[in-house]
Amino acid sequence: MRNYNKVILMGNLSQDPEYKEISSTNRVTNFTIAVNRTWTGPEGQEGEEVSFIDCMAYGGLSKTIADHFSKGRPIFVEGRLKQEKWTDKDTGKKQSRVRVVVESFIFVDAKKSSNAKLISAAGNGDDTTIEGDDFATVVG
Repeated sequence: MRNYNKVILMGNLSQDPEYKEISSTNRVTNFTIAVNRTWTGPEGQEGEEVSFIDCMAYGGLSKTIADHFSKGRPIFVEGRLKQEKWTDKDTGKKQSRVRVVVESFIFVDAKKSSNAKLISAAGNGDDTTIEGDDFATVVG
């Protein structure tokens, strides 16, 4: 059986993205998305929970996200989960976390249009056009 690792999220950045240029060809941007979930309980009470999801983007996507996004701005991302493992230097305990590696994203808060461009990590000009009034056209 084959495995499948795909994540689709839409939320707001909980802080400004952190952009790092490791070398002239290796760039990374780390950011966190706040994703809200609301529900109505069995007795009519409303509830809400917020999940904070750590994300990272590489290459051209990294720079674009760092340049155009800031705390509070909404973003739609597609990517994959990546588990990172390390040993804490101070305690010697094994640590791990799961993050989303962003492979494409959509601006969702600019002026509405009939089409939106999905910016992908491939960067080969084969970006996907998405129909709908809830997404904004990416000009570039």
